[in-house]
Amino acid sequence: MVVRVLSVVFVCAIGEGPSIWSQICWLKAGMQKIAVQPPPKEALKIAETLSQLGFNTQLLGSEKYVLSKLQTLSDERVVKIRGAFIRNSHARFMKYFFPHQLFGKREAYTKETRTTSLERLARLIKVCGFLMQTKVYLFWMGIQKEE
Repeated sequence: MVVRVLSVVFVCAIGEGPSIWSQICWLKAGMQKIAVQPPPKEALKIAETLSQLGFNTQLLGSEKYVLSKLQTLSDERVVKIRGAFIRNSHARFMKYFFPHQLFGKREAYTKETRTTSLERLARLIKVCGFLMQTKVYLFWMGIQKEE
């Protein structure tokens, strides 16, 4: 008899935190929660600013929604959003502007954020929406018996 042990680590992204339903599903599948990674504080601060300006934070992943909201805002409010991204810079935001560099330069990021189009700003907000998700790492181990 040959016994094989299979193990897999899953990463689940959950918008508003793990629900009780998803936890029941994990338990039924025999998975164990091994780590939870909350959103970075920079993304939370930017989301707070966006929320104050009338954005629905659950729809930040929709580029069409974000772009239509940006087009209705005054220039002063768009500058406020740009300022929030400059004050709360994150490596993933810099990577959006400089994909071929390992790390972006802060001065170049600031300049790029101030002068970028609304379309690119909408994509940057979409990146923030993805960062807002809580990541849950699950471990599954199964035993397969062969005779």
